[in-house]
Amino acid sequence: MNDVTRLEHLCADAWPAVADVPLGEWRMRAAGGFTGRANSTLTLGEPGLPRAEALRETVEFATRHGIPPTAHVVIGSAAEESVAAAGWAVDEEHLGGAESAVLTGSVAEMAELAGRVPEVTAVHDRPSPGWWRLAVGSEHPSWAQRHVLAGGPAVGFAACERDGRTVGAVRGAVVGGLLHIARLAILPEFRRRRLGFGLLAAVAEWARGRGAREYALQVATHNTPAIRLYQGLGAVEHHRYRYWVPRG
Repeated sequence: MNDVTRLEHLCADAWPAVADVPLGEWRMRAAGGFTGRANSTLTLGEPGLPRAEALRETVEFATRHGIPPTAHVVIGSAAEESVAAAGWAVDEEHLGGAESAVLTGSVAEMAELAGRVPEVTAVHDRPSPGWWRLAVGSEHPSWAQRHVLAGGPAVGFAACERDGRTVGAVRGAVVGGLLHIARLAILPEFRRRRLGFGLLAAVAEWARGRGAREYALQVATHNTPAIRLYQGLGAVEHHRYRYWVPRG
């Protein structure tokens, strides 16, 4: 297993879909339509049958679960040419952006460079209503949102509080020695105050206590401010991926 494959499978484990069905080395995933990662087929490795046939299987899987058929394709991977040849196209309308970068770095370096912000005091085992509001836009998450974000063996939820109000949040999950970071959110009026750094420092320290040495996160390639934030904490680009959908 190469490093891209290892990393993508760990990220998938850290972001658990409701249904996660193997197709050879591929993973067909569904979670009520909540996020592309949890509602797409990861196309790394060999599916155990011709790829055109495997893609038809993914369409049938998506149809059974009531989601659009979508392939999660690493740029430059063996599957990319086959997906294009089967008549699929990059999903330019994808909500999070057509192309994403996977960034990686050292948990210890992130904890050191980010520093601490007093309002971020702990990482909790359960998300608060305020955390949910920032992460998904409602204090009452759907069943799929709760499964994806609150599922997994080691998940932590850091929040930044001001006057009893949650103004910043981030999710961390530790799987196989990897810290997966997601859902970093700061209310607009509280940005540019290093609160994001404080949240990342808190989740990095939490993960280090659980044996994590490296971290990974996904960010849309058009999201320049987020990329600059993470690069300032030592993150480097590992690889990129895109979501593909059938034409027509």
